[in-house]
Amino acid sequence: MFTFNNKSKDYFIENLAVLIDSGVNISESLDIIEVGIKDSFFKKKMNKIKEDIGAGFNLWESLDQLNVFSHRDISLIKIGENSGNLAENLKILSSQHQKERVFRSKVYSALMYPSIIFFMIIIIGFGMSWFLLPKLALVFSQLDIELPKITEIMISLGLFLQDYGVIFFPIFFVLVFSFFYLIFFHKTTKFLGQSFLFNFFATKRLILESELSRFGFILGTLLGAGFSITESLKSMEQSSIFHFYKKLYKHLLVDVSEGATFRESLLSYRRINKLMPLSVQQIIAVGEKSGRLADSFLKIGKNYEEKLDLTSKNLAIILEPVLLIIVWLGVVFLALSIILPIYGLIGQIN
Repeated sequence: MFTFNNKSKDYFIENLAVLIDSGVNISESLDIIEVGIKDSFFKKKMNKIKEDIGAGFNLWESLDQLNVFSHRDISLIKIGENSGNLAENLKILSSQHQKERVFRSKVYSALMYPSIIFFMIIIIGFGMSWFLLPKLALVFSQLDIELPKITEIMISLGLFLQDYGVIFFPIFFVLVFSFFYLIFFHKTTKFLGQSFLFNFFATKRLILESELSRFGFILGTLLGAGFSITESLKSMEQSSIFHFYKKLYKHLLVDVSEGATFRESLLSYRRINKLMPLSVQQIIAVGEKSGRLADSFLKIGKNYEEKLDLTSKNLAIILEPVLLIIVWLGVVFLALSIILPIYGLIGQIN
């Protein structure tokens, strides 16, 4: 199966939107876009798209056969072609892709600094354990004094690492990597890591604001582009990466499909207040009642995008106390392990 990376898809959509909006027909637009493509594999698929267009296929039909673009993307292009607003819908699609890149970038940037610091703490801690503790253990084990329990633990750890460090550290890091992969990245178990992050005080707000900004922007633009509420909710369910929000969108989709209002569907969901603040629910209810639901969603998206900016900038500050406590505990353990035996030795000398 052919798979574009996100960068290639964004390049294709952005340039196609600009060219068609400038009055260039689809065939000529594809020729122009192909000139700027360096990936030979991508060029092959571009030729297939051009052949389909030349044979009378619609653009959405040709792209749908590639199994690359999401249902939302294909539907937007299809509606644009059928309504004569292809350029406008491509602009909306390009804007959505750009927004999603920005959301991902903000989340990754916010988590990058704490992750690097935490990783450095682990590396320094194990480096000291491997190279420093065995030497200290040798010194203290030769002293003819009664050692504190904390020092005995340090000596045991140091001697163990001196003998088995070459075996222990590779196994340890493989186990840690496997654990993080299963918890945060594996398709069937990553919900565990997502649940932990959503219940952790420092990252809960970041996830909430990131998802609600996407929720408002995507539903607002899709409804404004002519999508039905059920089609829009289906797109949200497919595009969300958090399992607990997927469940919410699926619940909304089922209830709305059966004739319930958006407000009634929200109120019937048990965990709704945890996933969506009351103020957001009220804005949706007012928008639904006034017939301006798309505008209400866009307002929510803009509001939470601004909040996400502030939260992503402050996340490092929020996590600093946690990181400082971890460092402090390590320093205290090492300091007490070294200082207490010295005081004991000085006491015996006196």
